[in-house]
Amino acid sequence: MGLSIGKDIIVNNDGRENLNIEWSKFDRQSNVLHGHRIDNPKIKVVKIGLQTPEVPTGLITLKQDSKKPVEFEMKSFTRNYYNRLTSQMMGLNGIALGTTGGAGYLNVRTTSGSWDTEILHYYSPRISAGYAETQSSYEWSTALGTTISGILIGSSSSVFSFEDYALTGYTHGFASGNIYHSANNPFFVSYNAGTRVWTSSHSRFFANCSGATISNINELGIVKINSSPSYYTLEERSVLEAPITLLNRVILRVTYLRNYTFPNTVDWTRNAYNAWLSNSCLLGNPGPTFGAGLRSGKVTSGSVIAVASAHFVLMKDNASGYVEGANLSNCGILVGIGNDVESLEDYALATKKAHSASFTYGANTRLSTNYTSGSKTYLTQLSRQVNNVSAGSTVITEIGLVVYGYIDNNQYFLLARKVLASPVTLENSESLQVIYEISSVYPA
Repeated sequence: MGLSIGKDIIVNNDGRENLNIEWSKFDRQSNVLHGHRIDNPKIKVVKIGLQTPEVPTGLITLKQDSKKPVEFEMKSFTRNYYNRLTSQMMGLNGIALGTTGGAGYLNVRTTSGSWDTEILHYYSPRISAGYAETQSSYEWSTALGTTISGILIGSSSSVFSFEDYALTGYTHGFASGNIYHSANNPFFVSYNAGTRVWTSSHSRFFANCSGATISNINELGIVKINSSPSYYTLEERSVLEAPITLLNRVILRVTYLRNYTFPNTVDWTRNAYNAWLSNSCLLGNPGPTFGAGLRSGKVTSGSVIAVASAHFVLMKDNASGYVEGANLSNCGILVGIGNDVESLEDYALATKKAHSASFTYGANTRLSTNYTSGSKTYLTQLSRQVNNVSAGSTVITEIGLVVYGYIDNNQYFLLARKVLASPVTLENSESLQVIYEISSVYPA
């Protein structure tokens, strides 16, 4: 039975628990019916969906000398922030860039108002001690008095917009109307094994030494440095319900506290969640081993990469990441014949099928990248075909997604592993096309 939805999409019941989608007009390469390509029944198809994890929750605390602290939820992230995370997790570096930017594009907008259209762009914390516990000038400046990066305050009371890219900041100093900016303080990071929650806290002090009351502090935010090419991007902006009045010779402390809950699900591996933690909270990756409460990465060879001064960067550039050419079986979409139960700690397929004369890997390809404005969702499709050219049959029981990532050096990291509920048997001359659909949902 088929249920027609409009002219071009037919949903077919394949007799199993899930519905099977046939595209009757669009994208013939992915035209699938009952687990086979319609244009070539010898090519079987498995499609796996992944959604990027949720962004961290958190609190912002404002404290003035003896006054009672003011707390409110940290939720006003900008498009810059979401574009950076989407670019990393979905391997979209250098893809979906426009000459301007905005909805449907992955450009970031600098605090000067210009759009970055760099083709090879990390969109991620660079490899450094920066913006982590040990900190450096890579992600925000540690210099005393900097007014261009880190935690900043401003005077604009305009309503928050997802498209915000700058604050109306204050001049550093002691003159009339100026505010003294201390250095950005290092991070404090902790992990609660019971709740599986990471907490990172960082703060900055601002002092009014101008000789008069300043009564128009209306906004605050986080501005990150991008080091190559060099510019500054606003990633969070909070507009206060009521302006802060800062008396002369009074200090204001702004603290950002982020909570990230490690899930119990095994859709992504710990490697993937550690990378998300590192990129979303901008933390380093100290180890020295691998597991709960640690932020290291474990490569497919079994080695643990634990560099306290480095971030977990997934997409080095558009030539690597998930993309690897034909006849190679170290990166991208991989298949195996193992059936060990999926685990958050998985770092490699249980029994990978390597490229050989009897079992070949095609190139990793990207079928599509689309943005749906109604649901505010980016969706990318990664595809790879493997071919059984042996005299006998091969039973594929597991599928994985491996990234060519970077902590201290270029390494291979397993980010997702799926044990198939219904293994796929490939007879001689049969092929399997694996499609990963990775989606990222932006806030309403």
